[in-house]
Amino acid sequence: MSRKLKFIVPALALMWLGGKIIQISTTSAKAEPTLSFEVDEDADSAKLRPLVAEMRDLNTDDPAFLTRFNDTIRSRFRVRQFADLDTFAAEQRQQKVRLPDGSWLLTRLYEAISVPNAASSEAEYLAHFRLLEDWIDERQDSVTARVAYAEGWIAYAAHAPESTVLRQRLVKAEGLLTEASKLHAKCPHLFSTMLTLAHAEGWPRQDVERLQKMALAYEPLYPPINIVFPQQP
Repeated sequence: MSRKLKFIVPALALMWLGGKIIQISTTSAKAEPTLSFEVDEDADSAKLRPLVAEMRDLNTDDPAFLTRFNDTIRSRFRVRQFADLDTFAAEQRQQKVRLPDGSWLLTRLYEAISVPNAASSEAEYLAHFRLLEDWIDERQDSVTARVAYAEGWIAYAAHAPESTVLRQRLVKAEGLLTEASKLHAKCPHLFSTMLTLAHAEGWPRQDVERLQKMALAYEPLYPPINIVFPQQP
């Protein structure tokens, strides 16, 4: 294994693959300061139906489904219904619900909670990240929260003003993926996020291919794992 892969793959420590536990030594990323701000909680969370029940009433063939889905997921996230989100994510990992375009509903869940939106400001990213930190603090066994937070840092890295800041943000993502890999619950989106990180950092081809083989051994049907990224020689 190359030195580069040895540095990054720690995020896959203790991952269950093919009936065996893969033991890889781990590294820790330096944590950044916790940001504080106020988030508007404009819903009575006690009256909200569980997401599992709410989503079963929606028709995935409806052209408006994704809009309703994203609005509902983001609303639950905004009012800190973290246990509800974890329960829904766990169901999606088990049921592997596909949408008409072939994507998994699990992927769409992460898209809704990882970043505020496609044109987010610095303040919006930081506010969103504070909610993800609250989720992790409240539910320390949540793989969903850590993987979403890592994916958010990778997206945030694309807005870095210079290379040093970009690297710091990617290191933050590495640390979160390392933490996620040690939890009891597993998630195929952990692997796809690692592959995105590998692309962002320009891993050598052989390292990306080895990581992708590990990912396919865990969940061969998850579409983001099968994406072919441009790779370094």
